[in-house]
Amino acid sequence: MTREEEAVLTQYLLHYREIENDQNFDSWYMRRYEDAESEAYYKHTLHLAQVWERRYEEGFQAGIAS
Repeated sequence: MTREEEAVLTQYLLHYREIENDQNFDSWYMRRYEDAESEAYYKHTLHLAQVWERRYEEGFQAGIAS
C-alpha cells in the first residue's frame, strides 16, 4: 500500500467511523491477512475510499468555480 492509499483509506475509515483514531488503522489493516474474504473487503474498501476522495475533490472544485 502506498502512502497516498493509506492516507485516503485512513480518512475514509475515520469519516465513516470504522476506526476511532489514526492509531486504530494498523489493527484494521492487519485484518486484511486473515483470509481471502478479508483481503477482498480491504480492496473493496480501498476502492470506495478512492472514489470518495475523488468525489469530495470534484465537489470542492465545483464550489470554488461557482
